[in-house]
Formats: sequence, structure tokens, C-alpha cells
Amino acid sequence: MNKFTGQNQFKFKVDTNWAKLPEGWTFKEVGGVGVDSQDRVYVFNRGEHPLIVFDREGNFLKSWGEGLYPRAHGVTMGPDDSIYLTDDGNHSVRKCNLNGDILMTFWISR
Repeated sequence: MNKFTGQNQFKFKVDTNWAKLPEGWTFKEVGGVGVDSQDRVYVFNRGEHPLIVFDREGNFLKSWGEGLYPRAHGVTMGPDDSIYLTDDGNHSVRKCNLNGDILMTFWISR
């Protein structure tokens, strides 16, 4: 993995074919992306499959969160390899393990 420090002008190339989604799957309005300590990439989006997990080469590994996140909004990776998922549709933050098990939920009541 490359790490960039300093104040140079860094250039990156977008690989539009990186994510190898299952046939018929698409991303819809990606709210956030996180990377765990094993370089797995977590894409949180507003599609049918809210949390889609890839290996570092873009190979599909799994998905989870179906039916839980009406408006995926953001991702933060915890230092213990937990993942925090925010949803601005149901005004929640969920702390999950990397298998998708919900460990804690914060709600804003109305």
C-alpha cells in the first residue's frame, strides 16, 4: 500500500472497472467508502444492497444491510475494525462489526 505525505501534487487515475459487482447490481448515490485493516473496501450506497464489500483488487466479497438503510449517508472505520454507518433517512448511526452484526445503534427521536 502506498502512503502519501508531504505537499507534492499527487495524481491519481480513476479505474472505472475496479469494482466487480455481481451481474445486475449497481451503485446508487454512494454516501461513503471505508477501508479496514485488511484493505477490504466498504462502499455504502443508497441502492438495493447498501453495504458492498470488495477486496483490494475490486473483487466482490459480500453485501449486507438490506432493508436497514433508506438513505445511506456516511462511513467511518473504527480503530477496532468496527464500522460506523450513518443514515440521514432514519437519523441513525449504527456501529457494526465487519460481518454486519449491529453492535450499537444511536437514534435521533422526533
